Amino acid sequence: MANFHAEEGLVGGSCYDAHKVAVTDETVAKAHAADAVIFGAVGGPKWDKVPFDARPEAGLLRLRKDLGLFANIRPAIVYPALADASSLKREAVEGLDIIILRELTGGVYFGEPKPLPISATGRNAPSIRRSMTPMRSSASRASVSNWRANGAIKSPRWKSAT
Repeated sequence: MANFHAEEGLVGGSCYDAHKVAVTDETVAKAHAADAVIFGAVGGPKWDKVPFDARPEAGLLRLRKDLGLFANIRPAIVYPALADASSLKREAVEGLDIIILRELTGGVYFGEPKPLPISATGRNAPSIRRSMTPMRSSASRASVSNWRANGAIKSPRWKSAT
């Protein structure tokens, strides 16, 4: 059996309450030194009115940027006992076992909020190929779709780069 050593650091709303920032340099240093970083929700309505650079998601974005993270990995498994709890029909979800990998750090993701034309995805071929690396390595038991759609944006560049 494996042994784990865990340390805690505040990120998001709890960090704002304690330190008036979304993440401290100390927590970022702990994350850099760690083999893995695991955390849950970082915010909520309580922090909707805090300054933009101290909002809970700013801590999450800083960790992603400072650690060079670029993929959000979301496993989705439907266990038999829960298949009827889905809003979809049982036959549509029964046996579902997929991994969703989402690229999260390229292009406009870290920008200040401002209106953007619908074609401004900010993606280039190297960032698209980088995003595909974890997707391809996770594809051992399933097929992988490399088509990406952001709302109404369907990028030919994304499709051609993969």
